[in-house]
Amino acid sequence: MPVKLILQHPLSCNSQKGREITLRHDSVVNDLHHGIKAAGGVCIKEPSRLGSDGDNSRPDLQVVIGGEQVLVDVTIGNPTCQTYQDQCSEEQLKCTVMAEQRKNNKYSAMAETQNAKFIPFAVEMYGGLGKSAKKLLNMISKCARDQMLMWPYHRIIQNLKGEIAISIQRGNAIAILAGYNRAIGKPAKLHMGRGDAAA
Repeated sequence: MPVKLILQHPLSCNSQKGREITLRHDSVVNDLHHGIKAAGGVCIKEPSRLGSDGDNSRPDLQVVIGGEQVLVDVTIGNPTCQTYQDQCSEEQLKCTVMAEQRKNNKYSAMAETQNAKFIPFAVEMYGGLGKSAKKLLNMISKCARDQMLMWPYHRIIQNLKGEIAISIQRGNAIAILAGYNRAIGKPAKLHMGRGDAAA
C-alpha cells in the first residue's frame, strides 16, 4: 500500500470514529459556538427534544441569529477515502455536496417542525467549505456587522474562519498521530487546547 494511503487511512478509519475523528468535529462545533456568540447571536450546543414522532436526533447547534432560528449540523468529509474517491475526483467540493444532502435528509423535517432553517456546515478535511457552510458564515458576518460590536465584524469572521481551519488541521494531525501510535502499540495523547473537546 502506498505511503500516502497509509498516512491518510486514520482520517477515515471507522475505529477512530467516536475518538479522534469526533474530537475534530467537536472542535469545529465549539469554534462556531464561540463565533456566533461573539457576533451577537444566541447559540445552544446539542439541543434535545426538537424532533417529532420519537426522533431523538440532535443537531450540533440551535442558533438564533439575525432574527432567524437556525439548526446547524457539522460534518467533515474526506474526499480521498475509498467510498467517495471516484465521485469527488470529478467535481470540486463534491464531498461537501453529498454531505449536505445527507444532513438535509436527516434534519429538514425537524427544522420544519421548529419553524427553523436547517444549514449543514459541511467542510472537507483539507479545508474546503461547502455552499451551506459559506452561507452560515455570511449570516454570522452580517449579524456581527448589524450589532455594532466592540470588535470590527470583519475581524470576528476572519478569526472564526482561522479557528475552524486550525481545528480541522490540528484534528487531522491528531488522528494521524493516534493511528500511528496504535499501529506501533503506544497510547495516543490527545490535546486540542482551549479547554474544549476538539476535533
